[in-house]
Amino acid sequence: MSGRNLVGEDLHGVDLSGMNLQGVDFSSSNLENANLRGADLRHANLSHAELSDADFTGADLRYTDFTNSTLRKADLTNSGLEGSKLSNSDFAHADLSGVDLSQTQIHRCNFQNISAFGADFSQKDLTGNEFASVDITNGDLSGSRLGDIDFKDANLYNTDLSGTKLQRAKFHRAELVDTDLTGSDLRGTTFVSVDVRGIRFSDVEISGYTTFHGFCSEPANASEWNVLAEGYEVIRKAFRQKALDDTHRGLYYLQRKARTKEASQNGQLVKYLGNLVSQGLTGYGVRVSYVLIWTALLLLISTFWYSIVGTADSWTGGSLFYSVSTLVTSAPHPPRNLVTWVPRQYTEFVVLFETYVGTLLIVLLGYVLGNRDTI
Repeated sequence: MSGRNLVGEDLHGVDLSGMNLQGVDFSSSNLENANLRGADLRHANLSHAELSDADFTGADLRYTDFTNSTLRKADLTNSGLEGSKLSNSDFAHADLSGVDLSQTQIHRCNFQNISAFGADFSQKDLTGNEFASVDITNGDLSGSRLGDIDFKDANLYNTDLSGTKLQRAKFHRAELVDTDLTGSDLRGTTFVSVDVRGIRFSDVEISGYTTFHGFCSEPANASEWNVLAEGYEVIRKAFRQKALDDTHRGLYYLQRKARTKEASQNGQLVKYLGNLVSQGLTGYGVRVSYVLIWTALLLLISTFWYSIVGTADSWTGGSLFYSVSTLVTSAPHPPRNLVTWVPRQYTEFVVLFETYVGTLLIVLLGYVLGNRDTI
């Protein structure tokens, strides 16, 4: 069949496995669910073809034209794609495991949800392609241009991303376990709730617009929580070296949170509870906002109480002034002329509580402000 013209043919489900199909023109044809295992399709024209669910396992696809073709759920495992043209092609849910794409022309393709175990995308300009929810476990994307790409829910376990250009890329809930980002350009890159166990993060180029948000809750045992904490620490050091304090403090918070989970898994109850208190009150010593929120709540609740139980001349300067004075120093005077329907002891307790807890919060505020620059 080499060199034949099969333009626009309906070949749904056809069995062409192992055949010599070099140079055949299948453009605009329907090859859905076709069996092309081991076929020789070198220099074939499959542009605008319907190739969903087709089986190309082990096929020779060198210099084949897949422009504007649909390959949803197609199986291209271990096929040869050297020199082939992939432009505006739809590979959603396809299997590209073991495929070498390093010498392939790739432009604006849909790779969402592909399975590409061990695939080679190295040294490519992949900008403009879609990679959400991909599985490129053990893959190679080293040296590629991946700017502005959305890797949401991607599995990049043990994938080589060293030397890549990832400016403004997005990693939302991506798995970066044992991923190598050595020497990558991560300026403006966003990482949200990513799994960074075993990540390699040295010599990266980062900026104030490189952000890490959200916590990964994947680990199932203490050992894995330890590895996650170490991953956060590796990344945190890179930001600290660049004096990018806000991000490095955020990563310190995530690291400590992982250590809290580790303590829980190890049954270290005292350490676990202590970490929870530290997290809730001070954000592990780096979040001023936590202390300020607790202070504001204490002030507002106390002021509200004083306004309920007091009368016109109960508080010098009014209930708010009395509450502020009690919080920052001590009560200006004992409670007086209170309403009769609330026991006086309750108000005395509120005054005492606000005085001591207010002092504690002021001390904690000083601790956080001093600690933020030393971690």
